[in-house]
Amino acid sequence: MRIVVLVGLPGSGKSTYLTPLTTAGLSSDEIRRWLADDETDQTIHDRVFETLRYLLRQRLSIGRPVTYIDATNLTPQERAPYVALGKQYGCDVEAVFFDVSLEVCLH
Repeated sequence: MRIVVLVGLPGSGKSTYLTPLTTAGLSSDEIRRWLADDETDQTIHDRVFETLRYLLRQRLSIGRPVTYIDATNLTPQERAPYVALGKQYGCDVEAVFFDVSLEVCLH
């Protein structure tokens, strides 16, 4: 099993990267939309990531071969929970970094 953590600024192409893949990605923006009907609502940050980690644990528990984490994940502290879950469930953890200019992200 694998956890693939997408890392990049908002607008850098993380969600677009997942579009052609057949594996579901766990998106913090999508979870915000599910919980608060607004994918930009930053007031529920802790709940969003608690939910994301819960869903990841469920996917790992049922043996899904790969799960993508679609969030900015810019700092080691933000990525640490996924590394810990990878160790707990005995799976590999990878990161895909989107090295995109600020101008492209703003566009």
